[in-house]
Amino acid sequence: SANESGSGAYAYTGAGDVLKVVDVSDPANPLFAGRLVLPGTITAIAARDDTLFVWTGTRTFCIVDARVPENPHLVGRVDLEDTAVEFPSIAVAESYAFVTRGFWDLGWSGIPSGIRVIDVRDPKAPVEATRYDGDYESIAISGNNLYALSNEPETGWRVDLLDVSDPTNPTTLGSYLGHAEWRGFDVMADGPDIFVTSGWVIEIIDFSDPTAPTEIG
Repeated sequence: SANESGSGAYAYTGAGDVLKVVDVSDPANPLFAGRLVLPGTITAIAARDDTLFVWTGTRTFCIVDARVPENPHLVGRVDLEDTAVEFPSIAVAESYAFVTRGFWDLGWSGIPSGIRVIDVRDPKAPVEATRYDGDYESIAISGNNLYALSNEPETGWRVDLLDVSDPTNPTTLGSYLGHAEWRGFDVMADGPDIFVTSGWVIEIIDFSDPTAPTEIG
């Protein structure tokens, strides 16, 4: 994951249980800035401003303050040991984080993971607020719109658009069914447009009208 702040541009990566902060202000000469040991192997990182949301192999969701890149520190954590998620997809809104099983998650054992919704309004005490049903493999958020990608053996990939203006009571606004012969790997969002990697291509879907999304590229 990466972030740009007034003091420079930084990338964040995990090496085992070590979170590393890298100064990439000069892309040709990246410099190590800081590190933090977390409780378990790091398998996913999402950044919002100078706050990092990190998932570890112990099924622990961690919130890290990286305002001082040389000295990142753990602010809060919540353990979700009942989940099958190992390598998740994380999407972060203003007050909530959404976690679901990622495409590369080999530890799911056929169990639908749903989407775990974590209240992060108090970074020192994050708490699971609710969970949504569904066997999703990638999620992305834009405003109050959460885009959730799933794969079905017979029908191919599908993206559901969920209104999460009330994260504890999501509403499905629409869906787009992709190509049956290709599997969807990841979804990204930029306003009403979403980008889905499937097969060997990137498909662009316009969700301006959630009831009739259309492929535009």
